[in-house]
Amino acid sequence: MGGVDEHDEARDSPDKPTRHPLRKPHVKHRLVHELARGEKTHDKLAGEYGVGRSGISEFASRHAAKIEEVRADLENEFAGLWIAQKAARIAELAEMYDDDTLDPEERKIRKDLLRAAAEELGQIPNKAVVSLAQPVTVRLEGVNVDDL
Repeated sequence: MGGVDEHDEARDSPDKPTRHPLRKPHVKHRLVHELARGEKTHDKLAGEYGVGRSGISEFASRHAAKIEEVRADLENEFAGLWIAQKAARIAELAEMYDDDTLDPEERKIRKDLLRAAAEELGQIPNKAVVSLAQPVTVRLEGVNVDDL
C-alpha cells in the first residue's frame, strides 16, 4: 500500500478503474487540513485513509504548498479550496470564456457551478422571489394624487 499512482487506481477492477481514495477532492481537502493541523502521525493517517505511510508522505510532499496555505489560515474551513476564492473564480471564468474548445453546454454548467459556490459562500445573495397573496394598496399621506 505505497504511494498514489496510476497503478493503484486500476487495482480494484481491470474493467473499470476506480479513483484512488487520496485523489477524491473531498478526501484531498480533508487530508490537507489534517496534515496542516499536525495532530496525527503519518502512520495514523495512513490507517484512517487506507493507504501506506509512504502514500501519506508522498501526498504531503506533493501538496506541501497547499498544506502551508491551509496552516496559515487554519480557522477557515475553506482554506485551500480555489473555488472559495472570488479572484480564483473570476480567473476561471475568464479562462473559460477564452477557451474555444468548450461547447456552450459545458460552459453553462461550469458557470452555474462557479455561481453556486459563490452563493453558498454568501458572496452573492441568493435570488429570492416574493409573492403576495393579496393585492397591496399604497396610500400616500399628505399627497394629492390628482396633483401629480
